[in-house]
Amino acid sequence: MKSEKELDIYVDETGDQSIYSVDNPLYIISFVCVESIDSNENAIASFKNKLLKLKGGDHFVHTGNLIRKERPYKELLVEERQKLFGCMFFFSMKAKYSYFNAIIDKKVHQEKSLCERVTDSVISLFNFHKDYFDKFSTIRVHYDGGQAFLSGALTASVKIIFSNGMYITTKQKDSPFMQLADMLGFMELIWHRACNGTLTKSDELFFGKKRKIYKDYIKFLESRKF
Repeated sequence: MKSEKELDIYVDETGDQSIYSVDNPLYIISFVCVESIDSNENAIASFKNKLLKLKGGDHFVHTGNLIRKERPYKELLVEERQKLFGCMFFFSMKAKYSYFNAIIDKKVHQEKSLCERVTDSVISLFNFHKDYFDKFSTIRVHYDGGQAFLSGALTASVKIIFSNGMYITTKQKDSPFMQLADMLGFMELIWHRACNGTLTKSDELFFGKKRKIYKDYIKFLESRKF
């Protein structure tokens, strides 16, 4: 018999539906598992308060745009953008959660559509962690609906794997954990680039080189993975 525990899974993607290229090799989906929102109230409040004190902090944190100096961060200096990212990363250190990533290499199984590969990967990961998921009486899977085929894959996967699951559309601006899922996927991509010598000038300006990226960010984030 399952306990009356509830689980929220916040999902975001890094990548698009384009075919494989050297500049766009991966499609990454991050799943942030939060067992109790109540236990994160202080971390959430602190994150929101710190963000509002920073220039540009009136907008939710969208990591990719922040690094690439795209809207709404085009007018911010790199130091100002780094402070916004630091606020997001500090939340990742203080909040209670664990996460896992689905990493789809676009050059593998190109005979299948990306939609098929994403659906297969999501179902496979949910099945792999099923013993953990079976501990919960209710599972809510949150996604912002940004890519229709991922929404479809998540909806189908929830129906197939979870008898007690539901799919909920949750916008990034409404949840720090949605913003965290966005950051975790992007950092997976940054680490892939660092390991393969393909960091962009924007990446290096913002984060530094491989050794610094591992020391400052990846080492901690790996401790939060399943």
